[in-house]
Amino acid sequence: MSGRKRKLNVSRNESNEEKAQREAIKNKLNDFEKIQTTPPVYLNKTAKAEWRRITPLLNDLPISNLDRTSIATYCNLYSIYRELEEEINETGEMINTYFADGTLKERKANPAIHEMLKVTKEIRAISAELGMTINSRMKLIEPTINEDDPFADLFEEDD
Repeated sequence: MSGRKRKLNVSRNESNEEKAQREAIKNKLNDFEKIQTTPPVYLNKTAKAEWRRITPLLNDLPISNLDRTSIATYCNLYSIYRELEEEINETGEMINTYFADGTLKERKANPAIHEMLKVTKEIRAISAELGMTINSRMKLIEPTINEDDPFADLFEEDD
């Protein structure tokens, strides 16, 4: 079973007015104040380090200071992820409980693994919102097709 074909926005089908309108919208996104690279004071050490790592990269995208809360949430979740990772490394992926006489009572998965999976899901969602995944960045880029390109017809929309 195949999925739907991805439709590309082909700029040669746009009128000059539509092109100008699209460009105006793109330029308007650059008018917003860029993200500050100094992290908020309320973030912990790990989250601040992640803030400093990603904000210079995010400034290349149409992301502004309005997205500060999302970025802070991402950094906090990243910090939690790292803490859970350390806990799993220290205690192991499996946890044993014993009876008073020292015999094995129960062996179960470390609950930190379940928490780590939940945090990972949230990190992925926020990453996509902020353009931090390849798929979300691809949506920001509008392909253009050269009029002289003999393969341009392959990318035309099929109705």
